[in-house]
Amino acid sequence: MLTIMMSFSFVAGILVASLLWRRELTTLGFATPKKREPGQKYPFVRAPMLLTELESTVLDILQHEAGSKRVVFCKIQLTAIATIPPRTEREEFLKKLAGTRRLDFVIANADNYAPILGIQMPTKGEDLEIITDAMEAIKMPLVVLPNKKSYDVVELHELIMQATQKN
Repeated sequence: MLTIMMSFSFVAGILVASLLWRRELTTLGFATPKKREPGQKYPFVRAPMLLTELESTVLDILQHEAGSKRVVFCKIQLTAIATIPPRTEREEFLKKLAGTRRLDFVIANADNYAPILGIQMPTKGEDLEIITDAMEAIKMPLVVLPNKKSYDVVELHELIMQATQKN
């Protein structure tokens, strides 16, 4: 009987604590999202451009470099190129981690869209460890462009040639 009373008290304590926690979060502005009312619209607005001016310039150069036998894709999810096999240790964690990363550009074969080369333009403070590890694991070259305000055709050509000749 004492065990049942203690169990009941424990469960009641958990319920009270969770209600107080929820109330505390609500007062701090962390309320759980409410369901959308019928007819209520989401506050989305169209992005003015898909790429920054620098990304657009790099894409133009890459498309020229790729020629007719290759295609260039922009902002590709890392998991589209490097997949996590089923039943891998920590599979869900790795899928979530890789799912939050993307490659800025991927050059692929135009016939079958097989990825050939990844290109990354890192932003300040961006952690490239998961991307570089994934690219090494799948044995696909990765060009990490130096953080600059502009690139020229010759410089990008040399970086791409160096990366593809290593593999």
